[in-house]
Amino acid sequence: MKYIKLDKKQECFFRVHGLESLLLTPVDRLEFPYAWVGHMPFARVLVNIMKPDVIVELGTHTGNSFCTFCQAVEEAGLDTSCYGVDTWAGDIQAGFYGNDVYEKLQSYVEATYDRSAKLLRMFFDEALDVIKDDSIDLLHIDGLHTYEAVRHDYDTWKPKLSSRGVVLFHDTQVFDRGFGVHELWAELREDYPSFEFKHSHGLGVLLVGNEVAPELIEFVELLNNNPIPAQAIFERTSRLWLPDEAIKYQQRFGSKFQLDSMRHINCEIYLDYGQGYDNSSNRIVDICLEEGSRGRVLVEMGKLAGGLTNLRFDIGDDPISIREITANGRFASGIWKNLGIVRMSGLSTENGIIVFGDDPWIEFELPLNEEMSDIEFQLEGVTVGAEAVTLLGKQLARAIDYDAKEKELKKLWSDLAAKDKIINKLMSKN
Repeated sequence: MKYIKLDKKQECFFRVHGLESLLLTPVDRLEFPYAWVGHMPFARVLVNIMKPDVIVELGTHTGNSFCTFCQAVEEAGLDTSCYGVDTWAGDIQAGFYGNDVYEKLQSYVEATYDRSAKLLRMFFDEALDVIKDDSIDLLHIDGLHTYEAVRHDYDTWKPKLSSRGVVLFHDTQVFDRGFGVHELWAELREDYPSFEFKHSHGLGVLLVGNEVAPELIEFVELLNNNPIPAQAIFERTSRLWLPDEAIKYQQRFGSKFQLDSMRHINCEIYLDYGQGYDNSSNRIVDICLEEGSRGRVLVEMGKLAGGLTNLRFDIGDDPISIREITANGRFASGIWKNLGIVRMSGLSTENGIIVFGDDPWIEFELPLNEEMSDIEFQLEGVTVGAEAVTLLGKQLARAIDYDAKEKELKKLWSDLAAKDKIINKLMSKN
């Protein structure tokens, strides 16, 4: 199984620009359909690197991409104007839908991003009269996806781009149903610096302006010099907080690398009858990540004698992070019981993710004097590979350091408050 990691220059860029935390922060809003959600971590990174003054999105639908841009703007403390343009009626490719889609999104945007965001319910060409020329720093094109339509959208909106202008094209990896974004992308990427993400239907990043932020130019160059780690890390981290149905969807439209490299985890089970773990009694099992970041395996242990106190589950030999892991044992009575975790080789982050290094294992405690026959392990939110796990570990270390300092300050304030009480009491007696 092949695992890869960011090269030193890429790691340095991520560290200098504080991109780790952006990859780990969940989005506030997620709605069906899930075609775009694989690019949410990159959207946050892009906004933080660019610091755009104006963002315009052509084709907003339920608002997954638009709300991600808005959230990134708010969290970065930017004074950015965000415009989402759509008729909210649908089209022949996306399907047609009722007014409730617009009303639901409009209510959320008004309540959450009233200061920075505005929805323009109109045709794209009509919105040209609303947005000033030479003003858009980030343009996201995700409307009707025929070649003629996307070519028209690009040509008519290009004069609206600022000298820092960047254009995103969604669905560059869709080659059926009359989609022609890939054709236009093949033409334009020859003329400008660019990068393409292969997952989640594809996202083309085109640096059109002649004064694009130097940091973004450097970032795109680093991505192109070693594209597989960047593809993997943005694809994997996008799945950390997705619901099951979104994970299933992303698995169907992931990159070839993702599907090939994250399919199986070879695991081992060790048993302890109160005298330590016996390597001769270990069981080897395989967990298949059929849904991208979710795995389940039922192990038929046979009839095990009573007195078994602990069970250790070694989750492969590579760095890994897991949002949740559970183990349930079936005992002689036929009843399934949850096995509690007593020790592990990983630590939990503030977001509830367990991060493991090169030797991941979890130890479970078993009920005494009961015979167990089967055990089931379930893993949720799995990310395999050194590059993503390294970033998670760095973020965890920062969180732990912050918590330690916060506890130290609280203790100091508590001690000072206690001293103040003693001094006040003595002064009142005098």
